[in-house]
Amino acid sequence: MSINARQLAPGAVYHITHRGNNRMPIFNTDQDRAVYLKYLEEALDGRSFKVHAYCLMGNHIHMLVSADDPLDIPAVLQLVHGRYGRYFNLSWHRSGSVWHRRYRSKRIETDEHLIRSFQYLDMNPVRKRMVSRPDEWEWSSYRSLASGKPSPVLSLHESYAALGKDTTQRCLAYRARMDQFLAEWLALSSFQ
Repeated sequence: MSINARQLAPGAVYHITHRGNNRMPIFNTDQDRAVYLKYLEEALDGRSFKVHAYCLMGNHIHMLVSADDPLDIPAVLQLVHGRYGRYFNLSWHRSGSVWHRRYRSKRIETDEHLIRSFQYLDMNPVRKRMVSRPDEWEWSSYRSLASGKPSPVLSLHESYAALGKDTTQRCLAYRARMDQFLAEWLALSSFQ
């Protein structure tokens, strides 16, 4: 059975999701997450692939990405996920596929959708009750976007850059949006 080729557009932003095979963990330790980010950083060199946001969970990853050359998206993901899969199997004395099928990609159509996607990624550990606030999760883009902490894998998207004229203003604006998002989520979740 053949797999349909993805239709990717130059410069378009995509929400990438990739799960562990059988929903099994793909990260057992913080070292695993650090290795994944190191492999991602190394794969970016010389390519147009840009990561605008990310979140590394236990059994899946989320990223907001774009590329001037759309073929860089599958090339980088294949390289990083293949390399990481070999590392993970060696480290944890296992064999077989680490990743479940192909990654999923959804095109982001509007600036508002993009900002909401940033929030979705950075709130994921809170929604999964791994932490109570997004700044407590080290393995997402939140600390970079809300506090200006440097990240070797992030490239700021113009929608994020439009939140303020400098890093301080952008961080304040992003943090305010996230605080509001968190308050709304907490209010809704308290009724469940």
